Amino acid sequence: MQANTVLHIGDNPASDVRVPRSLGINVLHYNVSAYVQNLYAIEYGFIKNDVEKGHNFRQLASLLNPYTVDKERFFFELGANVFGPLMWEFAHWCKEVAKTYKLSQINTVMREGRIFQKYLHKFDKNLDVNLIYASRKSTFLPSLDVKSFEKNNLNFYNYRQFSVENFYALFGLSIQNKEILKHKQTQLSKATFVRLGENSLFDLIAKDFQHSLDAIKKNAKKEKKRFLQYLQSCGYKPKSAFLDFGGTGTILQNIDTALPKKERAKLNLLFYMHESGYNKMSGTKTLSFLTFSQKNKPKLELLRRSPEFMEILFNGAHTTTIGYETTDAGTVVPITDKKQPHFQDLQSTIDAFDAGIDAFFSIAKSYDIGSVYTRELLLDMLFRLLKLPTY
Repeated sequence: MQANTVLHIGDNPASDVRVPRSLGINVLHYNVSAYVQNLYAIEYGFIKNDVEKGHNFRQLASLLNPYTVDKERFFFELGANVFGPLMWEFAHWCKEVAKTYKLSQINTVMREGRIFQKYLHKFDKNLDVNLIYASRKSTFLPSLDVKSFEKNNLNFYNYRQFSVENFYALFGLSIQNKEILKHKQTQLSKATFVRLGENSLFDLIAKDFQHSLDAIKKNAKKEKKRFLQYLQSCGYKPKSAFLDFGGTGTILQNIDTALPKKERAKLNLLFYMHESGYNKMSGTKTLSFLTFSQKNKPKLELLRRSPEFMEILFNGAHTTTIGYETTDAGTVVPITDKKQPHFQDLQSTIDAFDAGIDAFFSIAKSYDIGSVYTRELLLDMLFRLLKLPTY
């Protein structure tokens, strides 16, 4: 065989281009764009861990980028190079946890549940991954300890960021007092400084809630019953796990409190946990994929303060769950917030982002790569992205 009858295809400028060409072999240099190579160089300069490990699979996924529009190309690369490996290892972890603890099911909580369910199923279609619509707001009343609430009164400090109107709505109440109604948009933290004759707005609200205890107890009982019916209609299985994005695990704690003891999940799983969450959940049946340590503290605190870009990409066009309602047929369904007009424009971005993750999963499965990336490296990649937001 003559050298000039051979075609060598590769990505390395030296071993795949210069060397074979010097031997008279035809070459085809097949590599990621100069733009992506520059991004890798930035990543190498920032991350101290062994970023080379598994890097070739990210490159192969990047080569599958079909987009020509800059914004869509950007989000494909973000999915292929960062969140593809992240979701791949997260799926590995979830499957291992399910096996170790003999979980019958993983119940992933919306809105992040969208992406978790999709890629846990893509990783292993035999995993029983259930989608649950829940939020802090929708699980608040079902989990309210009425006896403790009545005995210890209400800690208004926990709700200081609420408007007066939203604060009432949280307990299933409407504002009847005309003086309070005039200030329904006032933030609760400022209610002390609003004078209404001899009383402050805060004083009026506190008195109103004391008079509304029976209504609050009735609302809590009704919403708890409705929420448990909803879980049952979703096919929830006890001895399973609930999975949420993370932080402090408030939603998972609310669900746990609402459920009868015999029907509670074996575990609560979080995608990440920061220091406050660690202190709150320590000693509970909670595991975290990206977990807190003193070494990881600065990285997780940055993630805690800037989760919005991840939440938007993870959630897609799904809005928060604001409650549950009983249909005419007697079934209980979730009520979600109205979609904003910009969600329609967001869809092409979400599709490109998901396509990047899909590309990585396709490469990872075709090469049967197993678990390649350490959680420490993945957290470093996220940290780099937050500090130097390029891709």
